[in-house]
Amino acid sequence: MNGRPIIFGPGDKLRWLERVASHDATTDVDTRFAVIIMSRLDKFKGSALVAQISVATLIHCGVRTLYDSSRRLERLGLLRIQRSRGKGYANIYWPIKPPDDWRLAADQTKHDQRLAAGQNDDDRQIAAVRPADCSTLTGGQPPPLPNTTKSYLSAPQQSASSEAETAWNSIRGWLANEIGPDKCRSWFETVTAESITDDELVLRGQRKFQTDTIAGQFYGPVLRAAQAYRPSIQRVRVLPPDDPSARPAR
Repeated sequence: MNGRPIIFGPGDKLRWLERVASHDATTDVDTRFAVIIMSRLDKFKGSALVAQISVATLIHCGVRTLYDSSRRLERLGLLRIQRSRGKGYANIYWPIKPPDDWRLAADQTKHDQRLAAGQNDDDRQIAAVRPADCSTLTGGQPPPLPNTTKSYLSAPQQSASSEAETAWNSIRGWLANEIGPDKCRSWFETVTAESITDDELVLRGQRKFQTDTIAGQFYGPVLRAAQAYRPSIQRVRVLPPDDPSARPAR
């Protein structure tokens, strides 16, 4: 058993990612950058060692765009960086834990901004709440995080298939970034998720030709997108529409 103290645990990761994604001043690139940092984070050191070019390749952006993103996260007090002294070397990133009451502080800031704009909180809340918008008030599925295509994981009481579909919706966002939205829409719009575990994603297609093509041509991009969502995933399996057995994609 490892006796080293954990500096940045799973709960810290979730709070930090939520803070980055929900911040008014962050962008989609910032959020994807934050996900990569968390996937490389050493929980005992509280830091991640990764080269800029590697991150830029993973999130499909330029090195300059990534540099601007890192400077923005620094200015916002969300990240501390020890930059390498030479080209090709890795930087060290220390995510800064948000305070426990950061949500209250953020809500207060938005409240003050609305008052400064002459808007009334009570009027806004009454106008905003409609029967169709009350899922979060009655225990339904929370809305997606802002500034990103990622969604919250489903609650424990939801079924495994519902959890898999929630994860698949997020994974398709990463997949569209890699192969392009048109190809993603053409080949994956009708694909559903059967299940997801710590090391496996199981999908089902609507046509045999579709599943054969995904298994043959898109296995690599699908696996990488799944690993961007959950780094522990090691394989993807594709099921034809009329075959209940799991068939590995090769």
